[in-house]
Amino acid sequence: MMKIEPSILPSLAWFALIVRAGSFSRAASEMGITRAALSQNLKSLEERLNTKLIYRTTRNMSLTEEGQRLYEVLVSALGQIDDALKDVGDTQLEPTGLLRINSSRVG
Repeated sequence: MMKIEPSILPSLAWFALIVRAGSFSRAASEMGITRAALSQNLKSLEERLNTKLIYRTTRNMSLTEEGQRLYEVLVSALGQIDDALKDVGDTQLEPTGLLRINSSRVG
C-alpha cells in the first residue's frame, strides 16, 4: 500500500474538479485561480505520479485510462470524505453531555 503524502491531496481534488467541470477554464473559474496555475498543478501531479492523466488540446480534453481510473476512485473517496465532514458537523450542532446548574438563595 502506497503511503499518501498530505501535500498531494489538494492536487487530487483539483484534478477531480477539472474532470467534473469538463474544462480547465470552468474549473479555474470555480476555484478563482488562473487556468495556467491549474494546468501547472495538473502537470506537477502527472509528473509526481509518472503518468499522463488528461489528454489536452487547445479546444478539448479527455481522460487517459489511468486518469479515468483515478477519477472514479477519487469521486468515491471525496464523497466519503464529504459525508464524514457533514457527520462531524452535524454532531457539533447537537448538545451532548451533562448540564448542571447551581444556584444560591439571595435575600
